[in-house]
Amino acid sequence: MKFGDLINKLSKKSGIDMANKALVDLLSKAELSNQEIPDELANAIDTALMNVDAAKAHPEVIKKVKGEALNGADAVVAKLIEELNFATEDVADIVADKNTFSKIEKMIKKTAELTEKKNKSTDGADKKALQKQIDDLHLAQKDLIKKHQETLTAKETEFMASLNDKELKTLIAQKKLSLPEDMPAETKNSIAMAAIKTELAAKGLQIVNESGATVIKKADGTDAFDDKHNKIVITNFIDGVLSQNKLLAVNDPTPPVPPVPPIPGKETLTVKPSAVASANQALADIGITT
Repeated sequence: MKFGDLINKLSKKSGIDMANKALVDLLSKAELSNQEIPDELANAIDTALMNVDAAKAHPEVIKKVKGEALNGADAVVAKLIEELNFATEDVADIVADKNTFSKIEKMIKKTAELTEKKNKSTDGADKKALQKQIDDLHLAQKDLIKKHQETLTAKETEFMASLNDKELKTLIAQKKLSLPEDMPAETKNSIAMAAIKTELAAKGLQIVNESGATVIKKADGTDAFDDKHNKIVITNFIDGVLSQNKLLAVNDPTPPVPPVPPIPGKETLTVKPSAVASANQALADIGITT
């Protein structure tokens, strides 16, 4: 694969504007763009980099997010088993199971067994004790399901926030910031990121991924509009925040004119400041201002 093709592919995946000047300048260098890269290396780089949609579908990412959520559920199951005074053999069976959902199923099955035992019992005190254990199990199951869902939702929110931050960093990296040239790029981007996040929080906005695109929404998930009732575009929002905080570099529209070099063999005409001042005064006296 050619280096230019790889950069093109990675740029599209990262959401970088293909008209980005730095990208165009880089790809316009034929000796660089036409450099061959082994397909194995190019494919390894491409595969390792993911956008939001690819990450959400990646089996290892899914495994990590769900694993962290289910670890919390396992801890809750262990605590409930202890509080509900299960028989030793039941505890051993449930704890040994590596599948969280299977553990929950066994707790439900245990509830059914206790219900059946209660129905067959003729002793009033025994029935009352069994009913309490059954009621406790039902409450425990509801609590477990609720906590599991809360943990899973929190992990998904954390994961999506991390991916959205990466998308935002990619957009910021395309901007030329008015910060010292010798400042590390990561530090520059962090300063810009902080300014943008502060403005988002102040206006009650958030960055989300919508159908593969990074967009700005209101906190309730609805479209966000500016003071002129125009839908907020994330690139315009970023430019506005950076400009407002004097972080966006501005090109000088009138570059200084270089001095004219002296012509060999010719004397350089030097005008004294006092002569200029006298000429300006003379013009002013007759009503002409410079």
